[in-house]
Amino acid sequence: MIAVVADDITGAAEVAGAGLGFGLDAEVHTTFEPSSAASLIVIDTASRSLSPSGAAARAGQAARAVRDAGAEWVYKKVDSVLRGPVLAELAAVLDAVGCARAILAPANPSRGRVIRRGRYLIEGRGLAETGFASDPEHPAGSSRVLDLLGEAPDHPVRVRRPADELPGRGVVVAEVERPEDLAAWARRVDADTLPAGAVEFFIALCRARGLKPVAPSPAPDQPPPDAGILFVSGTRSPDVQTYRGWGVTVLPMPADVLAGDDAGATGRWAETIAEALESGPAAAVIGLAGGDSNRPPAELAERLVAAVADVLKRRPVGRVFVEGGRTASGLVRRMGWAPLAGRRQLAPGVVALTPAGQSRRTVTLKPGSYPWPEEVWPARR
Repeated sequence: MIAVVADDITGAAEVAGAGLGFGLDAEVHTTFEPSSAASLIVIDTASRSLSPSGAAARAGQAARAVRDAGAEWVYKKVDSVLRGPVLAELAAVLDAVGCARAILAPANPSRGRVIRRGRYLIEGRGLAETGFASDPEHPAGSSRVLDLLGEAPDHPVRVRRPADELPGRGVVVAEVERPEDLAAWARRVDADTLPAGAVEFFIALCRARGLKPVAPSPAPDQPPPDAGILFVSGTRSPDVQTYRGWGVTVLPMPADVLAGDDAGATGRWAETIAEALESGPAAAVIGLAGGDSNRPPAELAERLVAAVADVLKRRPVGRVFVEGGRTASGLVRRMGWAPLAGRRQLAPGVVALTPAGQSRRTVTLKPGSYPWPEEVWPARR
């Protein structure tokens, strides 16, 4: 078993999708289930928005569980732009698995996300000069990775290039500008080194450890003819134009649900969504209305999840597409869908999974910053 500890469910699904590309039986867990026979288990600790101590406790607990279950190797998945208490979680996992050193490679060079001379760049621009500077929860106030990470007692942080000599302990932030750099870093991971980072470093590690890519699996089975198709958007920048271009009915969160003062408002919204699914092939529910960005993200996500859960109880929905990690995590937990079995990667970071005990339903997850691939709509007709 390969074990991955992730702080976010869409990131967990992204790694599961990458594992499918190497022929691994991949599952996403919200709580580690040692009875699983999967060859790749990715645990979502839902810890990105927690305090450093709370996040460290969850990550450390998950790492100890997979260590005790005899994992062949452990990977710590982090946000590719270092949002959340990354260093606190990494230190906790280091301590749990007993490694002295971690190589942290959050760069995804195929997406233009690199680390050069200690600075995080996206398409040549410093991270703090991009839209991530205005992230509602984790604004990037600096482009220097050492500023983004902060400090951790007993785990000194250093930035190194691929050919540099490595310290014996602490956290090494890997400078990465090309895929070849990730391959070089993967070759430097030994038994006393914990690998950590984004999905492309995980892929480089799989290759370095002899895993071979396999042909993509066929498209998932079609849902029953009467099953609806539901898009759920928990991102602050939903691609409404794409939904409407596909002929999908778009239903933003109504003002009364957004306000939160009317106990029956969420139920009425759910009824409207269910009616839209009765009269058309698909509906998209959007977690923001009127461009309001002042409400706490957790509050909006909770109301969105409550409405969607109500819809799923009212009528059959064969395929659910969710964008945004907080919303996806809340929905998976509320519906009791974990563990989720990896089924097919539609595009990098866009992964179809099967909820536990529901072989005819597919749940497809993606981070909010990734677009839906064009394949999504034609594949569902």
